[in-house]
Amino acid sequence: MRYSMRRLLLPVVLASVVTGCSGGGNTPAPGVAGPNFSSPVPLALEGPAKFYRHTVTSSLDSQVSFEGRVMWTEDVDAIVLQDPTSEITYEIASGKLVVTHRGSIGDCGIDGGTEITLARGNGSLVLKRDGSYSGFIKADAEFSTKLSCPGGNAKQPDSVFIELEIRGNLIDGHRMKGEMAPVTVASSEFKGSWDFNATTFFVP
Repeated sequence: MRYSMRRLLLPVVLASVVTGCSGGGNTPAPGVAGPNFSSPVPLALEGPAKFYRHTVTSSLDSQVSFEGRVMWTEDVDAIVLQDPTSEITYEIASGKLVVTHRGSIGDCGIDGGTEITLARGNGSLVLKRDGSYSGFIKADAEFSTKLSCPGGNAKQPDSVFIELEIRGNLIDGHRMKGEMAPVTVASSEFKGSWDFNATTFFVP
């Protein structure tokens, strides 16, 4: 996944948060229990996802967080599971993330946030036969941020994003849990985590 140029809209400075750069690797939770698809296979998973961005410059200390729950689903039939080269692809069925933006810029405090809804197209997960999986969650959020300054308060448009890279190994045949290795781009650090548990299984 590639981080693209985004900007934080504030009156004192247009702070460029990231420039184009490839993301880093991930640190999956320990434990590998890869399904050979002859045992129950997860068809739906659900659980929390988190993503954080921390940007620090000479005048800006900005912390953005995305936290919420995501549900993944996939319809798989017996023919697919009998194919020795088959993989299962999950799409986001639903999800909600609470977005917050806190920090300071110059003498002004930053306080903003919103809630976004996730749907198909905001993410994808691929589970392989050896139990390894990879995927992502990606979305934008736009809202008004309050600036509390010594001379008064103001509201400014704000735009932030989540690009959570997901990678690891299925745990005990039903759980995907791990952390995205921190990625540093310019003055920003990105990190995140996930913990998805299977709620529905296919039994061959």
